[in-house]
Amino acid sequence: MNKQNTRRFLILFLSSMLVISIGYFDYFTGELGFFIFYFLPIILLSWHLGKWPGVIMSIVSSVTWFVSDYYCGVRYSNIAVAVWDSLVVRAGAFIIAAMAIAKLHESMEKQKTLGVELGKAIGHLKQVKSILPICSACDKAEEGNCYLEKVEDYIKRHPESGLEHGACPECIRMNHPGLWDKIQQDNGKKSGK
Repeated sequence: MNKQNTRRFLILFLSSMLVISIGYFDYFTGELGFFIFYFLPIILLSWHLGKWPGVIMSIVSSVTWFVSDYYCGVRYSNIAVAVWDSLVVRAGAFIIAAMAIAKLHESMEKQKTLGVELGKAIGHLKQVKSILPICSACDKAEEGNCYLEKVEDYIKRHPESGLEHGACPECIRMNHPGLWDKIQQDNGKKSGK
């Protein structure tokens, strides 16, 4: 038996012993209500094993409660009231709790997974930011891509980005007019003008 199966077996065994113990104390004390304690094995199973084991334990708990009431002398006006009270109302409350706990656990696991994925995505974003063409003079992203303005705003809001700088055409034209003229001439030759 592997570690996972052993863990599942122990949780199932502990939950079963809990519901039997609660049923015994419910019988032993007679009229005292043990409604809240029946949730313990249901929550334990729903959290660790999932929705369906929790639903099954909900039914087992409501039947245990019914049997305990029956043997300690709790009497109902007729059998329909006993079935309604024990197997519909109590089991319904237990089943709702089991499903809610299982869903909560599932959501928390998804949140943990999304947190790991978010960390990876942030790492990728930092890599992408390091290769974007950013002007060293004005810190603007080069034009030509509609997303670069959004990236530029992001970088301005997060100065820790560690940018690698180049120069944008506007700054080359303003700060290095000779170089700008040469670039324009070379571009003109390439386009056939």
